[in-house]
Amino acid sequence: MQVKELFEPYLEYMRRIGRSPQTVYIHRKFLEGAASHTSHNLHNKDISELRATDDSYLIESGKKHGELDGGRRAVIVWRQFLKWVDRSGYGVPFHWQDLHVPTEIQNNHRTILKGERLEWFLGLFDIKTEGGLRMRTLLEMILGGSGLRIAEATNVRLKDIDWEEKTIKVTNAKTKDREIVCICDRAIYWIKRYLSKRTHKDSEFLFVSLTGKQWDDDDARDRLLEYRKKFKIREKITFHTFRRALATMLIEAGVDINVVRSILRHKSARTTLKYYVVEDQERARTICLDTLNSGKVLSNMDSSQLPLLTR
Repeated sequence: MQVKELFEPYLEYMRRIGRSPQTVYIHRKFLEGAASHTSHNLHNKDISELRATDDSYLIESGKKHGELDGGRRAVIVWRQFLKWVDRSGYGVPFHWQDLHVPTEIQNNHRTILKGERLEWFLGLFDIKTEGGLRMRTLLEMILGGSGLRIAEATNVRLKDIDWEEKTIKVTNAKTKDREIVCICDRAIYWIKRYLSKRTHKDSEFLFVSLTGKQWDDDDARDRLLEYRKKFKIREKITFHTFRRALATMLIEAGVDINVVRSILRHKSARTTLKYYVVEDQERARTICLDTLNSGKVLSNMDSSQLPLLTR
């Protein structure tokens, strides 16, 4: 069976499981665009002729059929398509996970969002519409809810929120453990505002699509990508950008690195430091030395007390 014969059944499957029209549109664009216009014409191949190395053709073609992370998105869509093909019994000759997903747009520095620039970005969303209010609320909850990962935030149910204690029970996206995280007053304000305007009041999930289905992390990523295109933002801004923003603002506010590590639920402070977006190298060195000399990471010791290193 030719690959292109399975495009429509796959897209119909996505509709049936409640994927948003935007997500279905994006998958169609990359399947009929990137996959159909590679130098090896993947869409005309028989399923049995596909190879894991086809990802290189998808990356190059995807750049022409999708802005920003076009090559990366093409591979992600192709992987999800092949996963469905394989589970539908058509016998893909390799495991879909063998397809290598390229890293996102490579920048010399990470995107910095904080202060006025952060508020500017949050203000771009039209909160008079349910979709715009939903995205604003999601970002506010990541910032004010202990840096929730996108898969954690979109899986929150209303019963998980304790309004009095200002906490949310979440399933850790890494360990799958149930954990309790705090949410600030500002995040609570936006959550309540969104709930008051949400069309589907009876859903158990906090974030729902306009059709009443759970708004999952794939839907959210696709929507954020559309907003980046709409706002003509060329920088790499993902949901993880806001998790890093929280870490940066907390550290620059003087919060101890181990406290920030606990808030973000990292196993190691070293991981937390990777999240810290450094603008001022001198300030970074100062923070690093202050942390190391605080006695909370290494025991305090005057330089004169250090043992001499001998051969």
